[in-house]
Amino acid sequence: MPQKPLYVWTDVWTMAVTRPTVDTFDKLLQDPLVTWTRALAWLFLTGIISAVVSFNVLVSSPIFQDALAQMSAEAGLTSDIGGSVLLSLACFVVPFAAAFSVLGFLVLAWVIHIAAQRAANMSLDGTFLRFFYCVAAISAPIGLLNALLVIVPLLGFLGLVLLGYQAYLYVLAVRAIYRLQGSTSVLVVLLPAAVFLLLQFVLVGSVLFG
Repeated sequence: MPQKPLYVWTDVWTMAVTRPTVDTFDKLLQDPLVTWTRALAWLFLTGIISAVVSFNVLVSSPIFQDALAQMSAEAGLTSDIGGSVLLSLACFVVPFAAAFSVLGFLVLAWVIHIAAQRAANMSLDGTFLRFFYCVAAISAPIGLLNALLVIVPLLGFLGLVLLGYQAYLYVLAVRAIYRLQGSTSVLVVLLPAAVFLLLQFVLVGSVLFG
């Protein structure tokens, strides 16, 4: 028989985000369903939702609508055909964006894992899955909250608050798994995260302005 999870996904997300302690992550990691499948599914599904929300906000903006109407008129397309093109584009872009988001979390988690492993100065076999599971349990609900903030532009500044809180939860996960303390655990999370964000800005900038 398959093992029964100690916590359903709602419990995992709630505990990871609203009860931020090292002990909380220790308890979550005792679940027999600490698996790649569960972690990847959480991130991919929330990535889909976030991408749909972002795409809808983009295409609903007056600037985009005016540009779409102008391009449709120049191409001799009706509004219905233009809408069909947008739907087809969304069906391609949304899964791709979600998959790219999952890949980004994998890379970030791996870099933090390597840094933590070296800081702990010991072999920590099997810890990457455990850390990535925590990353997924933290990032999936926060990703949904960020998607809600996108819908309400006036609350956009709260995204920075969530980003800082997310980093704090990563630090607690590092302490629970790698047993690092003090400033070491903070540096292990913040330095790779800062480099990762910088690379993302460079990549996006090169795409937009290159």
